[in-house]
Amino acid sequence: MLKSWFLAFLLSFSLLTACTSKEDENIKALNFPLGDDVKSLDPSLAYDSVSLTVMPLSMESLFQYAYTKIPLEVEPLLADGMPEVSKDKKTYTIKIKKGVLWQDDSAFPNGKGRELKANDFIYAWKRMLIPELQSPGTWIFDGKVVGWEAFKKRLIENKDNREAIFTEDVEGLKALDDYTLQFKLTQPYPQLVHVLTMGFGAPMAPEVIAKYGQQGMNERMVGTGPFRLVSFTKGSKIVLEKNPSFRGEAFPSTGDADAQTSGLLAAAGQKLPFLERITFHVFKESQPAWLQFLKGNIDANSVPKDSFDAAIANGALKPEIEAKGIRLRKSEEAVAWYLNFNMKDKLVGTNANLRKAISMAINRDEYIQKFLNGRGVKATSIVPRVIAGHTGRKELTNDYNLEKAKELLAKAGYPEGKGLPVIKYDLRGSSTDARQAAEYFQKSLAAIGVNIEVVVNTFPAYLEKEKNGNLQFFMGGWSADFPDAENFLFLLSSKNVAPGPNASNYVNPAYDRLYERVAQMAPSAERSALIRQAEEIVFNDGVWSMIHYPVRFSLSHGWLQNYRPNSQILNDLKYIDIDLAKKKDGKPKL
Repeated sequence: MLKSWFLAFLLSFSLLTACTSKEDENIKALNFPLGDDVKSLDPSLAYDSVSLTVMPLSMESLFQYAYTKIPLEVEPLLADGMPEVSKDKKTYTIKIKKGVLWQDDSAFPNGKGRELKANDFIYAWKRMLIPELQSPGTWIFDGKVVGWEAFKKRLIENKDNREAIFTEDVEGLKALDDYTLQFKLTQPYPQLVHVLTMGFGAPMAPEVIAKYGQQGMNERMVGTGPFRLVSFTKGSKIVLEKNPSFRGEAFPSTGDADAQTSGLLAAAGQKLPFLERITFHVFKESQPAWLQFLKGNIDANSVPKDSFDAAIANGALKPEIEAKGIRLRKSEEAVAWYLNFNMKDKLVGTNANLRKAISMAINRDEYIQKFLNGRGVKATSIVPRVIAGHTGRKELTNDYNLEKAKELLAKAGYPEGKGLPVIKYDLRGSSTDARQAAEYFQKSLAAIGVNIEVVVNTFPAYLEKEKNGNLQFFMGGWSADFPDAENFLFLLSSKNVAPGPNASNYVNPAYDRLYERVAQMAPSAERSALIRQAEEIVFNDGVWSMIHYPVRFSLSHGWLQNYRPNSQILNDLKYIDIDLAKKKDGKPKL
């Protein structure tokens, strides 16, 4: 019987053969892998790493992170400069660029995109509050913008009069004129400029929604960015092409030390984008993507667990891989992975000792070596080490300790697991790697008498369960929306329970009070102490079982230029260039 990954390889090979045509050899066409289906291209809904690899290339926001600078630095994108901020830090005034055009689409008169206006932002932000959309992005303004909650309440209570409600103002969100936005805040919100880099901050054209419907944007994009959507084939590929009406943007001319010494700034001042086409290929198994990368049909990729030893030795590329012109970049990511419990669940949500016993049955060091080939650092804090606000905590609370785990399980009321119901563990995807990791957790927990049933999901199906609070025990993961501790602490705020990002459905007033204080503070020693107190509460409650911070091994072919992946810079592919001569000479001959 053929292995599933080989069947997937045969299918992907036929698809890639069809798309890597002679035409691709003569234009700058990037072929890029996706690890699963895109959940949604709607800015109000896109909140997973797969969707956010694609969507920001078309749907732009007011600000972005500078591609060539680490630490990350916010810079204008659709905004015409940085915000003007009042002395009390509760009024932000932002100018938008003039002459920015929406991409051409039949939603507009004569199919020609009109000029972007300030009211397009206001419309998009109000749209997030439509109850039927269940946008996970409302948190960016919840409790922070004057009149936001009142407008939300009117929408909920006037279902049959939504169109009229939409013409009403949100007191704290105003378009002062066609090119000026003003925010009135309920309290200082230092993270505002950061959340306005996110997809949730992207504008929407009312004409587009009128044509395609509020629910019609999951597989459609009409934005202002450098690329426009050409086709969306679920389970297979997504094709973007250069937007002919794009206003143009220059490659950065300044950067950090690495940017200066690595040659990244060689393209300084040149007009973006360089690419004519980007084709995203869906690979639900890692091995087929790896094989296509080695054949040169995929331009960049990570190293699958099962191929790691064949490609990497002592943290560097093996000579035979390097000889193919392949390059390696390593970076610790602003990402945390953790085992998560649904606090609304009648079993795991009501028994802290059970949660802590489960946590102590997992050997993180072994897991990192076995399933990540060492490409991870054991997580000791809610906040990753590369994020401002990391507490420097050296030891992990509830770390691996089998004897203590057994004691806690007995204290939970289930000595040696007797009488304990089977616990459902939901996977975030159906890949071989995900299933193998689940089997490891299954075996680890069985050692103390805890039995788990592994539930396989597609990634979109998993996200739907998470949004609806229909999970029990699962792997949680968070990639920073912006480089600050608040963006991790908010995941456990009671204001953000499902369908918001608090997938744990954790409610603790003491934690909330600390979080609210941290959220309004600039970085300081006092703030760091409050973050540590908040973490102590979470770990004592056993809500999250921290696992690891990933270390990214990014591979690319030598013809790919300007490639510096960063999980927090979501529109990074717009900076990529391809040396066609190098590609022609370097691509393996089949």
